[in-house]
Amino acid sequence: FFIPLILLILIILLILSILTNRNAERIMTETVNLNSWVDLDNSFIIDSEEDTKGYSIRVVDATPMTEEDFIDEFGNSAIDGNSNENDTFLILDVEIRNENNQNGKLMFMWCQLFDNTLSVPAYISENKLKITEPAFSEALTDSIIIKQQSSYTVRLPYLLNSKYQNYWNRNTFQLLITKYPVRKIIEIAI
Repeated sequence: FFIPLILLILIILLILSILTNRNAERIMTETVNLNSWVDLDNSFIIDSEEDTKGYSIRVVDATPMTEEDFIDEFGNSAIDGNSNENDTFLILDVEIRNENNQNGKLMFMWCQLFDNTLSVPAYISENKLKITEPAFSEALTDSIIIKQQSSYTVRLPYLLNSKYQNYWNRNTFQLLITKYPVRKIIEIAI
């Protein structure tokens, strides 16, 4: 008597689980390629206070660099106490455009770079950002505000953790720009 009852309960739980998952809301994902504009349309990475209506973004260029390459490009000022000769970076030239927003901002420091499986994140190196973007050296901020009807290109140095080197060697990356209500990703093939 107990075995059929247990089987009946398991079947009911399985059916309820399937119905729940089938009816669950899913976050839509929009993916574009390198050099394609992504309209942010009020999607955001942290919270809706970003007010990204009218903002759009694109990755213009992606350059892999070793620590030595970084020093060659930016000079001896690129050497800092946190440098490691085994560090590898992906430098993204990102253009941000504001067409008609008076109050918005983009929290670019929270935009994460992932491997092509979206499982291993890379983050902006704050020390290197102060070198690639000297305007940020005085007061590093996690957001950028762009004047209406203008654009700005920023060089973002993502540190590719050597611990996950086998993921980074695949030459395809995903830059997660917004998470909600629409996940917006720029796929970068180098």
